[in-house]
This record gives sequence, C-alpha cells and structure tokens, in this order.
Amino acid sequence: MLVARSTASLRLPGVRGLFMNHRFAMWSLGTSTRDGCVTAAELLAEDRQQQLELAARNPTASPCGRLLLPLAAAPSSADQLRRQQLWVDGVTRTEECWARMMAQPQMGFMALAVFNQQPKTAKLPPRVTHVPGRIGSRLLLANAFVNVWDFHVPPLSSCELHEHLHPYVFINRTTCQTQGLDAELQPAGPATTFNARDFRYVEVAGDATAPSCIHAFQNPGQDAVQQYIVEFVA
Repeated sequence: MLVARSTASLRLPGVRGLFMNHRFAMWSLGTSTRDGCVTAAELLAEDRQQQLELAARNPTASPCGRLLLPLAAAPSSADQLRRQQLWVDGVTRTEECWARMMAQPQMGFMALAVFNQQPKTAKLPPRVTHVPGRIGSRLLLANAFVNVWDFHVPPLSSCELHEHLHPYVFINRTTCQTQGLDAELQPAGPATTFNARDFRYVEVAGDATAPSCIHAFQNPGQDAVQQYIVEFVA
C-alpha cells in the first residue's frame, strides 16, 4: 500500500482578499466586519468589489459558475444546497440567488468563481481508483464542473484511506488539527493546525500515467475537522 501526495500543493492561511489560479478564484465575505453584524446588501457589495478586482487581474477569466459556502454550517443535504441556490451557473444571477441566504445570521462565507477550462488536445486514459475510501463525508453537489463535499472527522479519530482523482481545494470551516498517516496507517510527522478559512489547493493529474494522490490522516485534536472539499472535474 502506497500513501502518496501530489507535489503541487499550496497551503494558504485564511483568505484575505482575492486568491486566484487557473481553475478558480476565491474570497471570503463578511468575516472581517464589526461583530459579525453585516447585512445582505453589504455582503453583495463586498462580492461585487471582489469581482471587479478579479476582472482587473484576469480580464480573460470566464467563470462557468459561482459557489457560495456558508462557514457557520454546511448544507444538510444536496437538496438543501440546491434549494438555497448556493451554486449558480454563470455569474448573471448571483445576487438574485444569494440575497436570501446572505440575509440569515451567519459567520461569513467563502465565495468561489469556477473558470471554464480549455479542452485538452489529446485524450489520455482517465484514472480509475481501486481505493474504496470516499473523498468526503457527504456529497453535496456534483455537476459538470465541480464536486462539493462536506467533510467531518470527529476528535481523536481518522479519515479512511482515499485517492483523489481530480484537482481539489479543501477549506476549513473551523479551527482544527490534522496529522498524516503513513503506508501502515500510523502517525507520520507533526500535527498541522488550521484556522477557520485556511485552505490548501492540490493539483492532481487526472490521467492514468500521472503519480497517484492517495492518503489518510487522523485528527489528534479536541475539535472536529470540518471542511468543504471542492473538486474541479472539468
């Protein structure tokens, strides 16, 4: 059994302003406002400002959809995510869809713009996993562009061995600790502490010829690991 990680990994502390790469852009909303007292109008204005910065930094960016992720609590089901319209195709209806959700008491949001990907000129055999573990605890959304998972690991427990087939970002909703496990599923190296809104992006090649990304970890802390995992499947 081989436990491997992609080498193209980027870990950043909680998003302050705009983060962008070739697959998506992301920013936080309502997390630095006085006492959490923020209106939907203020959140939408903050989102518009970040979109203007995105357009200035990458004029050719072509978002195929927008995703709003509440930090206070993940949607309870895929149906709830759909009803709350947290995924919006394109960008034109974002404010209409998100205003009601933003009006509810919250601890802030993470907002993503997912970009269209240029079609590959040569098709390589897709990777198929033989590792039975799931990527996350609950699949909240699966469409042509992204898979969105809610991920929960209780204190002093482990996540199962799993393989990533797509590039992904995980976003921490709360403060937590994780510790990698080796090929024998024993602790390897020191624990890593994450704060709320800290994230890590991992580039994973989807063809069968590329190195695999198989891993497991344990939660050695007293707080549950609570994350969103967004896979980019296009």
